[in-house]
Amino acid sequence: MQMRMQQIGHFFKLYWRMVFAILWALLPLPALIMYNYPESRCAYIMFLIGGYWVTECMPVGITSLIPIVLFPLFGILSTQETCVCYMNDTIMVFIGGLILAIATEHSNLHLRIALIVMKTLGCSHAKLLGGLCTVTTFISMWIANAAATALMIPIVFAVLRELEKQGLAKVFDVREDPERPDAEPDIKPTKLAKAYLLAAAYSATFGGTGTIVGTPTNLAFKGIYEYNFPGAEPIAFGDWIVASFPQMVTNSFFLWLYLRVAFLGYLRPRSKDAEMAKIGEEGEAIANQVQNVIGQNLKNLGHMTFHETSVATLFLGCVFLWIFRAPGFIRGWSELLTDINLGDSVPVIFVCVLMFFIPKEPVFVRFYSKDPSKRATGPSEGLITWDVIRTKLPWRLVFLLGSGFAISKANSVSGFARRLGQALMPLKELPPLLMLTLVLVFVSTMTEFTSNVGTANILLPIVAHMCSAMEIHPLYLMMPVTLMCSYAFRLPVATPPNAIVSISGHIPTSALIAAGCFPAVYSVIVQVIFFPTWGVFIYGIREFPDWARKPEDTKLRLTWRFVKTYRKIIFAVCWAIFPIPLIVIYDSLEIRCAYVVLLMAGYWVSECFPMAVTSLIPIVLFPSLGILDTIDTCTCYMNDTIMVFIGGLILAVAIEHCNLHMRIALGVVKMVGFSHAKLLGGLCAVTTLISMWVSNTAATAMMVPIIFAVLRELEQAGRSGVSKLNIHRAIAMDGLFNDNNISSEIRPTRVTRAYMLAAAYCSTFGGTGTLVGTGTNLTFKGIYESIFPTAETISFTHWMIASFPQMVINSFLTWLYLRIAYLGYLRPRSKDAQLAAIGAEGEAITRQVIQEKYKDLGPLSFHESGVTVLFIMCVLLWIFRKPEFIVGWAELLTDVELKDSVPVIFVSILMFFIPKDPSFIHSFSRDPAKRPKSSSEGLMTWKIIETKMPWGLIFLLGGGFAISRGTVNSCLAKKVGESMLPLQHLPPIVILFLVCLLIGTITEFTSNVGIANITLPVIAQMCVVMKLHPMYLMVPATLMCSFSFRLPVGTPPNAIIATQGHIPTKWLITGGFAPAIYSLIVQVILFPTWGVYVFGISDFPEWAVPQMLNANVRCAVP
Repeated sequence: MQMRMQQIGHFFKLYWRMVFAILWALLPLPALIMYNYPESRCAYIMFLIGGYWVTECMPVGITSLIPIVLFPLFGILSTQETCVCYMNDTIMVFIGGLILAIATEHSNLHLRIALIVMKTLGCSHAKLLGGLCTVTTFISMWIANAAATALMIPIVFAVLRELEKQGLAKVFDVREDPERPDAEPDIKPTKLAKAYLLAAAYSATFGGTGTIVGTPTNLAFKGIYEYNFPGAEPIAFGDWIVASFPQMVTNSFFLWLYLRVAFLGYLRPRSKDAEMAKIGEEGEAIANQVQNVIGQNLKNLGHMTFHETSVATLFLGCVFLWIFRAPGFIRGWSELLTDINLGDSVPVIFVCVLMFFIPKEPVFVRFYSKDPSKRATGPSEGLITWDVIRTKLPWRLVFLLGSGFAISKANSVSGFARRLGQALMPLKELPPLLMLTLVLVFVSTMTEFTSNVGTANILLPIVAHMCSAMEIHPLYLMMPVTLMCSYAFRLPVATPPNAIVSISGHIPTSALIAAGCFPAVYSVIVQVIFFPTWGVFIYGIREFPDWARKPEDTKLRLTWRFVKTYRKIIFAVCWAIFPIPLIVIYDSLEIRCAYVVLLMAGYWVSECFPMAVTSLIPIVLFPSLGILDTIDTCTCYMNDTIMVFIGGLILAVAIEHCNLHMRIALGVVKMVGFSHAKLLGGLCAVTTLISMWVSNTAATAMMVPIIFAVLRELEQAGRSGVSKLNIHRAIAMDGLFNDNNISSEIRPTRVTRAYMLAAAYCSTFGGTGTLVGTGTNLTFKGIYESIFPTAETISFTHWMIASFPQMVINSFLTWLYLRIAYLGYLRPRSKDAQLAAIGAEGEAITRQVIQEKYKDLGPLSFHESGVTVLFIMCVLLWIFRKPEFIVGWAELLTDVELKDSVPVIFVSILMFFIPKDPSFIHSFSRDPAKRPKSSSEGLMTWKIIETKMPWGLIFLLGGGFAISRGTVNSCLAKKVGESMLPLQHLPPIVILFLVCLLIGTITEFTSNVGIANITLPVIAQMCVVMKLHPMYLMVPATLMCSFSFRLPVGTPPNAIIATQGHIPTKWLITGGFAPAIYSLIVQVILFPTWGVYVFGISDFPEWAVPQMLNANVRCAVP
């Protein structure tokens, strides 16, 4: 019996997260069944998410996606209404603020500020502690509190260890067990070390509340407040600083005083703490040495670099723009620019874009120097790079903030927050000050046990409705509650600074709890005193507002080199300035929108900025030019389509993570045979199949190593050469430089080329077979449903049925073409045919290689099986969501619209829940060897997603949707469509051919998604004007956007084979002509027949008529 209990305990210890997740979801179900109302359903979801956030039984980012599944399923919000909550002005401010913070760290500016302040303030313990509190508080106002703490800890230890070397201080008490000399020693910090460590953590926490961007809880408050009270004055950056700065300074001062009293013996001169902290005259001399150490570290940084200066200038410029956007006491710059609402995201995204534009090295100013050594030899990267952002940006917080806004919206729509607010009406009888105190004590306690942002997301909507019900100004409770959500001092799990000092300083949890009690108490007192006085005065909130009531060389050569080196920056400036005269002369919304589209198209084609950064330009320019306001622009960056994209990528990453794609590839190749013709056919089939579900980049990258493994074995057997090394030869570079380079060239044989091209082209065709196969398909879905909101949505099933035949035909023609062109098919006496004939011996070698690789994979693992089952389940849920020939599951569940993001996000969440190792089933085995020693991670981990997810594509898709909405709202798309009216006299199939030919040509030169973003809104309006069904041109145009075969820059698969296969561009151009032609012919023949039949689009639809009439009314000349 005792052993059985030990087994049960061991099982729960290992798998408590999974057990808790199930029980927590089941526990309230009986109450939900008995009281099945919208409020109850919303409360259940909040209960579920709150529990998962507190325990972190699933990654916080994944828990934050639960609303996308449950709100539509429970009939609270539609999928679209839920998805748009995950991107808005507030989240864009958060992203921009983090990019600023990362740039500050990347340039090392934060370290310089820290050392200057520490050196200036002096070296006694009192001064050092005060300097530490001051600098940490200040830095944490602008960068993440975790980063501020992590920055200060090494400086703290450097100072204390210098004192310890001289015998004037002690950092740690180290105790070793004499009976166990090999055991880890017991390390505990002295009270002196604790004072410094706690100062770093707590000051970072206080500093984060000083600005609106200092911590995500502030931005969560801004978003929730402005959503719940749209008639209220928005929370401005300047107002927040003025209101919050005094309490921040007061809290930091009290912290310094408290740490001196509690740990350094201040006011207790005879205490042991005071003796430990006192360093005397000799210590002062040592302290001067410590100051020298700080000075030396500062000296090691050197003079302030151009990188630091530029970041500091842009940083101050952003703060200035924030403060004076709409300061209240004078007319702000946003009010001078336009009547459309410009949010705080406009200046911060503008500054972030500039950071990619300005080089971090100013060598360009010495380009014409007479000393050649001073001239630039290559372009400098920007002040920040996308790789740095992608690595350091905590993407999970974007979803966490978005989930908070979704919860807030659901609370309002379902009536849950209103009911809860009414239930708290008895508190109205209490004095406001007492009520504020009770609320803050409750929040201060709750935030110790869970994420600060999670606490804010749950409590702030309730507090907002509570204020409305009690007729108290919402800011009176909401802002102090927001600040208290950040003030977690007593547990390591409460906030990252606590965790950092707890781990690096070896502070036990009991000591942290004891030390954090006093800051928790006095921070509440400060809020209760300050906000009802200073805060009320600043915001003017004494009265309940009406809006809260509910509802050496030659100069020529140097110039050429300068232009070549900095061509991207020069192009970016010239491209932005060139069309400005047209805007001045012909100022209208259409011209302004055309300017933005032209600007982005040029930047996308040239890639002078990272494409994700270019995609953020509408957030700055659309509001500034009066095309769309900030809220409408930001909501374009998250919707059902983008959530399908995110979920689809999580599925694809999971398939790669468990190695299922390799098993499928090798299994198919094993089945088809081992001659070149069969191997090439198998390669085409498996690459096409895999690319339907994972990105074409991943599909190509997976197949290339398999191809080389097979061909190298054949080469070693003396059959066909994989590559040949040409002789060394001098290559004269004619032109302005007259440099000579000696290089050796590796060129693939025609057999190798056939395999390389098959992998690239079939992955491109495969991506068009499903809605989630490539970003262009999802771009079409988002733009089509945005422009024609009353049309039938693009379902996964319809797309697959309509697109699958052209995909199969194109892949088959690729196989046939490559055999004829490169393997001598139909030319039996040609040299190609002789090289391709490998005979029985070659087939045996190939069979051995493939079988060995397949054997190395071992039997099908539980990990692969779990991903396969979930993948198939997701596909079935997509197909039978609304299949039309029967009633779909979405129609049976609820009347609220459920879209394709619901099943894919549901399956994605399950992947974090189900363990990849099934050893938990042996937890109660009688054989101890079979019992698991540790818990297993899920089928997918957040770390894998964070590493492999192409986050930039989310902004790229969002930028396309913003362009679509902007072109329609400004009437640009209608004007362009009307200019195409002469084409209406041509037969529709001729128009289709011309559109596909144009798209197929321009997509070779730039991003496929970028081309789709620019052209699809125009094509949609062109169809409306010509009275053609929009899908008649939009679907083939979307597919043609993916069909890029002739240039390495056209699509990642081309780049992969050009690099790894050493294929010159001229060979790629030659090889890609035939696929470009036959894919165009297939589209022109197949879509007007099969596609029209599947989608039922032979006639101009009635739902497009209102679109045309609305456009005519909106765009009529007054």
